Amino acid sequence: MDPNSWRKQAAARLTSSLRNTPQIGAVILGGSVARGWADSYSDLELGVFWTQPPKDEVRLRLLSETRPERIGGFRAFDPSPRAATGTEDNLLVHGFQVDLCHHLIDRVDDWITNVVSEADTSLEKQTLVSTIQHAQPLHNETWLTERQAQVADYPDQLAKETLRQNYPFFFQKHMEYFIARDEVTLFYNYLTGLQKRIFTTIVALNRRYFAGFKRMARQVESMERTPSEMIERFERCYGNSIADAWTSTEALVSEVVELATAVHPDVDSKRPREQAYRRKGWDTPPQGFGDLRDQT
Repeated sequence: MDPNSWRKQAAARLTSSLRNTPQIGAVILGGSVARGWADSYSDLELGVFWTQPPKDEVRLRLLSETRPERIGGFRAFDPSPRAATGTEDNLLVHGFQVDLCHHLIDRVDDWITNVVSEADTSLEKQTLVSTIQHAQPLHNETWLTERQAQVADYPDQLAKETLRQNYPFFFQKHMEYFIARDEVTLFYNYLTGLQKRIFTTIVALNRRYFAGFKRMARQVESMERTPSEMIERFERCYGNSIADAWTSTEALVSEVVELATAVHPDVDSKRPREQAYRRKGWDTPPQGFGDLRDQT
């Protein structure tokens, strides 16, 4: 049976009580199921949008109506502006994982404005915007359609700000002394972070909101502006020596910067390259330490 089809039917069944709650303005289906990417390991990701902060007892009552075997990590909804956009409830229903993320509508609208109108590069905010863009309605389709219209046109300024944030990391030279010292764990820790920045840059160059690091290969499949075999080159780094992995990564970075410069030539890549810190190795004292040089 199609893994997307039965999950969508389950989502409609599990959210019947949510649709009848006055304080809930909208309910959506998100995640891989909404995008048609579900596999046997995919859970259900449901977004619940409240017109006012939900009370704990109301949430618990609604959750109990799904008849879960387990409710994991229940915590009070935090309505403060500095709090994360949503509070998540993790349920196990007939052994199947269902995640409900509760949001305040006013805060969601603020975050949409931050990303679309103010070029806020926050990955958390972009993930929410991407979720809304690809979501399917379970309650109040009009609410979802209106917000999807707001985020439909990806702003060029958001891509440019993403480049400005990532360029300085593309030209750092930490790797040279990691390789010299054979610091394998430190090398791969830094490499993973750099690959993530390469990926977020390519996402922006393709005028897409960041949607997470899961299913990277699936996301890249439909992108036009991307280095050849980017994901495969990421993966090969973990089977090579760290020296070969870095040589390959430097070549990939060069290709990404070339692509970015072609799309957004007004974003300066020269200065970050020139200002990149390079830790030089010293077997003998530098010129300024004249007295020490005399001892060598």
